[in-house]
Amino acid sequence: AEGMQALSTELACCSLPRLRTLDLTGNMLGYAGATALAATFDCGVLPKLEVLKVGRNNIGDHGLAALSPPLRRLPALKELHLFSNQIGDDGVESLLGNLGQMELRQLQTLNLRDNPINDTGCTTLIAALDGRPLLPLEALGNDESTRMCRAAKARCLCRASNLTHPFLIPFEAALCLQAD
Repeated sequence: AEGMQALSTELACCSLPRLRTLDLTGNMLGYAGATALAATFDCGVLPKLEVLKVGRNNIGDHGLAALSPPLRRLPALKELHLFSNQIGDDGVESLLGNLGQMELRQLQTLNLRDNPINDTGCTTLIAALDGRPLLPLEALGNDESTRMCRAAKARCLCRASNLTHPFLIPFEAALCLQAD
């Protein structure tokens, strides 16, 4: 966390308009590091950031709540990797609840694998997926929630692709037909 705070201080002094990928996986950022990273994004120093990897950092719901507002404003963000961060339903709500029309519009990959997300978070995820071009969804470590979210993803993809999307497996396609 102290390292992230130092890095954030340095980044706030400059702009990195060409930086497309930031990988901070496994750096034990915690809440303090997530807050420092949020401050960096708020400064607008990474306007072209497309890929953010912050998996295995124990960010938790409060850390994601701090990160969510600036993440929503990153116009080029295509991939967001939040796996293994102790993010639950509240964290998913802070990131994806009540998304504005232009928020996270470029997001194509969301990795929430191995987080304790339950039905409430999955419902938020379903609502956020509906009508968005989100394709690869690395969902959850919880088997029941994973099945539920995959089914929801399938329904969303079906609406967008009329059952022609290559990421659908036959089980998901069958769920689409049942849902319509």
